[in-house]
Amino acid sequence: MMQNFLINLIRLLCRSYPFVSGQHRVSNGWLVKKICSGKGIKRCKLPCGSVIYIDLDDAEGRPVFFMGCNDAKVQWIINQILRKGDTVIDIGANHGEHSITSCQLVGPTGFVHTFEPNPKLAEMIRKSFKANNIMNAKIHELALSDMDGKLFLYVDPLCSGAGSLEIDNSSSTEGVVVEARKGDSLFAELGLEKVRLMIVDVEDHEKTLFSGARKFLRNVQPEVILFESREYNVPFLKRAAVKAIESCGEYVFYGIPKTFIRVRVKPISLGKPDTGCHDFLAIHKNCRHELEALLPITENY
Repeated sequence: MMQNFLINLIRLLCRSYPFVSGQHRVSNGWLVKKICSGKGIKRCKLPCGSVIYIDLDDAEGRPVFFMGCNDAKVQWIINQILRKGDTVIDIGANHGEHSITSCQLVGPTGFVHTFEPNPKLAEMIRKSFKANNIMNAKIHELALSDMDGKLFLYVDPLCSGAGSLEIDNSSSTEGVVVEARKGDSLFAELGLEKVRLMIVDVEDHEKTLFSGARKFLRNVQPEVILFESREYNVPFLKRAAVKAIESCGEYVFYGIPKTFIRVRVKPISLGKPDTGCHDFLAIHKNCRHELEALLPITENY
């Protein structure tokens, strides 16, 4: 009883957290982890009002439970970009908070394709979709890569966000064999002709994923690609994921820096290509002016 009381009290306090960065640090402090130990899968509400199932023993689940999201600045940007009727591709959805919120934003005339190869996470997303009676989304329990077949997904039992097809982020050999599909063949089957937003969080598998979806990217050219890049020792414009996106269309890149008070989006220019960000936007030239009007573009942060 006392443990549940403390968990609910911490969540009440955390839901009033006023900043747009720091969700992970606050939710994964040693005291919070100790109180949550062994509590497993729980149901809670997102800020949009939708229900979501998360794992309190998971470093990615706790921020959603206590703070309402994993990354407030990224979710804020998604809220600005999406409109009724849009199509979204969420690759590496984890617990599915971005997919669930996107379903509300795009409405019944829009659609969300959610990709999550981790069977445990995919099952939680299914439960969340069922709890919200979501009809405008499809869960794809598979990995997107440059081949059709089977791949080994390394899984950290304490941090699902470290799951990777490329490297063992958990410093162990734990994992699961998952189905993989080449992006070009799968997207052709889905018949996607226009995509507003493509969210990519695949822990260093970006280059391979984009390579396997090159034909799709060149033909459809998603209006916005929201992706991670952690090649910190490589100049931004020479990073593998960036070069892969550039080869598929005319995109302008922006960094999403960490900030406490207000969300900022920083243009990345040829003159100053290096950045300390790990979240980025690639905006297609055809909708650049529209998106720049919606987002807080700044040269300084």
